[in-house]
Amino acid sequence: MNKTMITCALALLGAGTFTGGLSAAPVKNAAPGAAAAADRKDERAVIQLALLLDTSSSMDGLINQARTYLWKIVNEMTLARQNGKLPHIQIALYEYGNDRLPSSGAWIRQVTPFTDDLDKVSDELFKLKTYGGTECCGAVIARSVKDLAWNSEDRNALKMIFIAGNEPFNQGKVPYASAIAEGLKNGITVNTILCGSGYDEASWKDAAKKGDGSFIKIDHNAAPPDPETPFDKEMTDLGTALNGTYLAYGSRTMQLNMNGFQAKQDANAMNLAPAAAIGRVKTKANTLAYNNASWDLLDRVEQDGEKVVATLKASGELPKELQGKSDKEIETVLKAKAAEREKLQTKINGISKQREEWIAKWKKENAARGVKQNTLDDAIIQAVRGQAGKRNFSFTEQDGK
Repeated sequence: MNKTMITCALALLGAGTFTGGLSAAPVKNAAPGAAAAADRKDERAVIQLALLLDTSSSMDGLINQARTYLWKIVNEMTLARQNGKLPHIQIALYEYGNDRLPSSGAWIRQVTPFTDDLDKVSDELFKLKTYGGTECCGAVIARSVKDLAWNSEDRNALKMIFIAGNEPFNQGKVPYASAIAEGLKNGITVNTILCGSGYDEASWKDAAKKGDGSFIKIDHNAAPPDPETPFDKEMTDLGTALNGTYLAYGSRTMQLNMNGFQAKQDANAMNLAPAAAIGRVKTKANTLAYNNASWDLLDRVEQDGEKVVATLKASGELPKELQGKSDKEIETVLKAKAAEREKLQTKINGISKQREEWIAKWKKENAARGVKQNTLDDAIIQAVRGQAGKRNFSFTEQDGK
């Protein structure tokens, strides 16, 4: 949370700036994952990652890795800097090769457009079900190139497609070469991730070469390697406590839904693997990665400024905790929530560093247990780090706050 922005907004609130003379239109119920309207130009560096996942019947391991490592991948992206600018990370998700999808659409579905709402991405990943499969790689690349809102204003935006699967790359009516070429016209690189061994490596390698990207082979059935640690329970408890600092705005129904949404994603990650649960907690403590301006008032005020409170007050869509309160009382609540959130985030980041040191020692002591196979997180992180320099990105090892 940006304390300067919150403090300035609250100071204006206390001075009565939020009463009368409203110039902004009332905020209606933005769907989870939709970007809230901004009054200021976003000066952050753009990173857009489109994940195209094969959801045919042999890909359960791949989907579980995506669920597990979403948080680790995003945490890694927050270390990116472009000429000193902090990153704005957006993720889009497609599934392909699933016989439950219409054959008229080449068994392809856009699951989410580009969004920075990671809880929405997580929720959709946990809804994916594998089944059957005719994997039309060219068609899904073409769809993602055409349909997604790729940034066209920033020539140095990092725009990358990651397509993961295991069948021959040249299936379907849309030639993958032409789909990839269309993406390259818009500065979109295509990276291919082949799941398993003994498949048609040649076409996957050729697609990556044509897309100016990387070809990486992974073990999509490998389990997360990290063990449970002595720090896990405290981190997950702090992550749960962090949920209490969020103030859902919008209609009564939306507020009820969103107040339980974080807890649902916490449970999804916890039930999947320690690596997923801890990665998620770390992301929630990272102000560059975890933004919920589409429904949380503190994030919305930081994004769009002080007019938001007046607008929501006029439309009757303030969080239930703030309804009926005076401007001074609202100021007091928001200050307390912002301070508590920052305190919890700072504590999580400190414990996370201790956990990472513990993991590093554990890995050193267990180095003889064998060579770790590449997994989805390795493939994406390797490719991004290897290609980001072409767009003037570098990576810092500092915390992503």
